[in-house]
Amino acid sequence: MRAVVPSLLYQRRARADRAVIDRWVASIDSATLDVYAELVNRIACETEAGHPAAGVECPTLIIHGAHDRIIPVSASRSLHAAVRGSELVVHQRAGHCPQLEYPDWLVHTVVDFLRRRVISSSTEVC
Repeated sequence: MRAVVPSLLYQRRARADRAVIDRWVASIDSATLDVYAELVNRIACETEAGHPAAGVECPTLIIHGAHDRIIPVSASRSLHAAVRGSELVVHQRAGHCPQLEYPDWLVHTVVDFLRRRVISSSTEVC
């Protein structure tokens, strides 16, 4: 698990936070691993089939790592296409967890989105 988890969460193993990896490894036993495997399989099937985004009418920011080994970027592109007016930002160097690899970038991206689409807008926020 200690070898696999960093590869799943991070694009570059060198960016892996040891404390995050330790928490993941400590929380995973064989039963938990079976549950995670089932969830990943279900999510992969759902993203392959597309997203039922009907009814989403608030400002929506979709963030994805270009090197995500769990969920393909095409799933976020599909979600973006399904949510009218959404914004999609793909971090070109991130893996599955851009919030872990590039937290400063993520905060800047979210704050910028909120300023442009929520705070300075008359659009109702859901």
